[in-house]
Amino acid sequence: MSDDTTFDYIIVGGGLCGCVLAARIKNSFPHRTVALIETGSDARKSPDILSPSRAFALAGTKYHYTNITTPQKHLNYRSIPLATGRTLGGGSAVNYGAWTRGDKSGYDEWAAMVGDERWTYNRLLPYFKRAETYPLLQDKINHGYRGPIHLSSGGRGYPLRDHVRDAMLAVGLPFNPDQNCGNPYGVSPLVESWHDGERSFAANTYDLSGVKLFTDSQVATIIVRSKKVTGVRLVNNRTLHTRIETIVSCGAIRTPQLLMLSGIGRPDELARLAIPVQVESTEMGRNLHDHPSISLWFPLRTPEAGLAVGSDKFMANSKYFDGNPMDWFSNAPAPQLEMRNAAKVDGQRSLREDDIEISCMYVATPTGPHPPPSMDGSLITLSICGLSTTSRGRVTLTSADPDDPPVVDPNYLGTEHDRAVLRAGVRLALEMMDSAAGKRFAKSELPPSQFSPLNSKSSDDALDERIRACAWTYYHPAGTASMGTVVDTECRVKGVEGLRVVDASVLPVSIGAHLQAVLYGVAERAAEMIVADTR
Repeated sequence: MSDDTTFDYIIVGGGLCGCVLAARIKNSFPHRTVALIETGSDARKSPDILSPSRAFALAGTKYHYTNITTPQKHLNYRSIPLATGRTLGGGSAVNYGAWTRGDKSGYDEWAAMVGDERWTYNRLLPYFKRAETYPLLQDKINHGYRGPIHLSSGGRGYPLRDHVRDAMLAVGLPFNPDQNCGNPYGVSPLVESWHDGERSFAANTYDLSGVKLFTDSQVATIIVRSKKVTGVRLVNNRTLHTRIETIVSCGAIRTPQLLMLSGIGRPDELARLAIPVQVESTEMGRNLHDHPSISLWFPLRTPEAGLAVGSDKFMANSKYFDGNPMDWFSNAPAPQLEMRNAAKVDGQRSLREDDIEISCMYVATPTGPHPPPSMDGSLITLSICGLSTTSRGRVTLTSADPDDPPVVDPNYLGTEHDRAVLRAGVRLALEMMDSAAGKRFAKSELPPSQFSPLNSKSSDDALDERIRACAWTYYHPAGTASMGTVVDTECRVKGVEGLRVVDASVLPVSIGAHLQAVLYGVAERAAEMIVADTR
């Protein structure tokens, strides 16, 4: 074995978690060799990746996998493009930059489920802090101020800032100066991973010097010999060997695909494709969860004032494009009566209340499959996301060929809980815009062409019809190599030696957050575990 093919650690997947792990392991063991393998390119200096104004145009480019779901029963049998990152930095390189941790109850549920308090919110807090340089509030109990990821919040002076806040407060939500304190409830300032008009992400802030990077390199299989991982084989048949550990960080879609291609999965499914079983793992690819969403358009009363992207006055202010064109997130629980009724239908009860997120963007974005009717600055978009979902789907193999995309079935809105939450979120957004504060700056909802306008008094049936036709994804797939079933509480794959999974796949429950802040904490926690094991 030559030195250029043997490494102490091999990390498969150069996304958010892979970059964090590589940097932290190399920093802890300068004398150890670390290989980081990424299917996509190294685009750390690309304006497409770094510029906030280009973030919305990245979907469908070479920087994404476009994972087309199976037809979704509760979305009028539409197939949804579930894009995931395919470049060094992964999702952190192509997302919109929102930085939310979610409610502490989600983490506490996770820890209780797996029987390990290290995954409670309070025990993860030091690792959240380790990743961030926080822009608000000198609160060293809840936030870090020396981490690699430099965050920002507001300061761009959008003219609708106060108006949107007032509309959100008008429905009875409290003002919450910090949604990232373990309690996101209320109306809070946007925090995002854009800093000085440039993306701050895993691949350009964590120190990868000394790490052997293999970009534009796809792993075909993990090599397992007698229940022990010895290395990986690339699609070009090159073999890399590992001395200590192999870590898979390919994300919630590609991680289970690679592990199943390597013979780690359900024996019946592997046998169907003539893949030899190396390790029986019956829950591999199961428990897929994601956050469904829907967007609504509202025409502005005075678009000539330069209030949204597309108008001449707005476009002339370069500062407006240093981050997302928005100011606030609002988080709310769904009404308890609706949740109780949903529990009767589903036969299960959600113990959490981090149900709904609403944001207002000063730009017309697509609503599901429908493009905006104009981009002239006359429209704004309210985006509603259902959090803490209880629907579960799966990822399975199409074939034994690593170039064939897997079968992805998120089962969006498969439970009455999730349908009730998104319906309640749409109604709450409409109440915001029907309030006196909302009516000051926007007119009634502008629907896609085949629909009637919605308002806060619309029937549940009307809201459900729109959701089935227009709901989409927030691109937060997780759970397909879950902790407690596929991996143990130190992210080690059960039944095999020398193999871990560290990415969104391990999340056993739906965390009510945009996942990047969550995953920085998970990766920092896992890196410390890996380092401690080696020592």
